[in-house]
Amino acid sequence: MKELNLALDAELHTALEAEARTTDCTVQDVVVRALRQWQADAEADTEELAELAEARREWEEKGGVEAKAFFDRLRREEADIDG
Repeated sequence: MKELNLALDAELHTALEAEARTTDCTVQDVVVRALRQWQADAEADTEELAELAEARREWEEKGGVEAKAFFDRLRREEADIDG
């Protein structure tokens, strides 16, 4: 295991110690848990961005249009019918 030294401001350090006491963990455990959650969130974000890019590509291939343009066209068509 690698070691890491952190310099924390007083407010963050106090909150970290309080979380450790509340969860009956060590400060190290709280920090490691937070870093693992950050890593999982970052990986999920990367996966979601890839999925969004794929959905956008598929949408464009199928001739998708932006919602505003679609609804503007519908309003114009409705106005022409009611005209």
